[in-house]
Amino acid sequence: KKYKYTLILDLDETLIYLQNKDSLKIDTNSIILRPYLNEFLHEMKSIYELIIFSENSQEYVEPIIDLIQIKEKYFDYVLCKPFISYDSNGHEIKDISLLGRNLKNVIVIDNIKQYYKSKENLICIKSFFGDINNDKKTLKLLGSALKEIKIDSW
Repeated sequence: KKYKYTLILDLDETLIYLQNKDSLKIDTNSIILRPYLNEFLHEMKSIYELIIFSENSQEYVEPIIDLIQIKEKYFDYVLCKPFISYDSNGHEIKDISLLGRNLKNVIVIDNIKQYYKSKENLICIKSFFGDINNDKKTLKLLGSALKEIKIDSW
């Protein structure tokens, strides 16, 4: 399927919270999904090319992605540590220009704005630390807004 728009999503503290990051075992008991995550991804998949862009290693990210995609494959690409570049001060940068997409059609969702040189594609959302009682609407509201952006832009 050819998408007109690309949605780049951060993983940690944006879509999920990993309790006990020091554990070598990542399973359903250690991951807390942000409320409404699967519904959000299912809805967005019909509109956007979905890309995960994480600053973590592939060994860390892959088992989490596998748990998120148990019922349905959402992500077209998963980018990890090797795709991170560094600015002149040695800070990590998620350089979305390297993806080869028309940046006018790219939206980034992340909880840390410092990863991006250019902020015009970024929607910076509140960090998720596993408290599902205080974060029931973030992805629901974001999904509604992203559907409107797509509809208004066609």
